[in-house]
Amino acid sequence: MSRTDENRQTPPIRLSLDHIALAVKDLTGTLEQLAKVFTAPPAPAEEVPEEGVRLAFVDAGGTRLEVLESVRPDSAIARFLERRPPGLHHLSFEVEGLPIEEWYEELRRRGARVLGDGPRRGAGGKLVFFVHPDSTGGILVEFSQARKEPAQ
Repeated sequence: MSRTDENRQTPPIRLSLDHIALAVKDLTGTLEQLAKVFTAPPAPAEEVPEEGVRLAFVDAGGTRLEVLESVRPDSAIARFLERRPPGLHHLSFEVEGLPIEEWYEELRRRGARVLGDGPRRGAGGKLVFFVHPDSTGGILVEFSQARKEPAQ
């Protein structure tokens, strides 16, 4: 470790669990099953064309579940479901106190295997990026940050 690395301070960041994501083959059917278990109705489904997914959020007693269904055979969710059964896909953490672009670069400096070239738009218009399971003990991790639109 160089002297610069030893003197580097951790950026002032707060992370909180935003949601747990489930990859499923049938969004509507899964939402019907979850409605029997959790009391809150799901939020309206939304499509993220850039990712090739349709999704809905379910309030599971204070923790949100993001239920993801592929709408294209080349999407990450379709590839995931080719290799694994439906179930846990990723954990998502909200980034506060630091722009998400800086958190992305900080994780790269630390040697984490971040995916993509930087944050991109995800569900709800949030900026998101992922860290490969090789860097997190086997779980795909998403970091997200809502962006406030500038006042007009």
